[in-house]
Amino acid sequence: MRRGHAGIVIALCASTLLAGCAGTGPAEGLHQPEGRWEIISHRLAPVSAMSDAEAESWHGRSLEFRGGSAQLPEKRCDQPIYEHRLVEPESYFGEADDVRAEVVSDLRRGDGLLQITELVCEGRSAGAAGGTLLWLGEDRALMPWDGVLFEIRRQ
Repeated sequence: MRRGHAGIVIALCASTLLAGCAGTGPAEGLHQPEGRWEIISHRLAPVSAMSDAEAESWHGRSLEFRGGSAQLPEKRCDQPIYEHRLVEPESYFGEADDVRAEVVSDLRRGDGLLQITELVCEGRSAGAAGGTLLWLGEDRALMPWDGVLFEIRRQ
């Protein structure tokens, strides 16, 4: 690659990342899920498929994300792909109610965006609890499932 083209490629990659396109490799400034995680708390959405007691029964369950496999509370995925994107929080959550407004405030990065990591198993979305992570920080994330936002923490 000629020297002048390298700058254009870097600029295009940076603008693509900020636009919310997915990537599978480590990207500077993005959190990576590798490791063992535990469900530590939850927040119910205004409409949820689980009761508060059902959601609380999930506390203490673990998840594990590795390069060669992912173990979710109710599913195992071999050779997972972790797709990362940055989006405006409001575009992910839609119209704000009290719960969403609080969550959006917690999830905003310094640049105002939300990092989402999606787990891809066998060429499609994992479609299971733990298949989507909404990042709160390097070692904390929210895991949306059945109208519940489970908070998970890296162990």
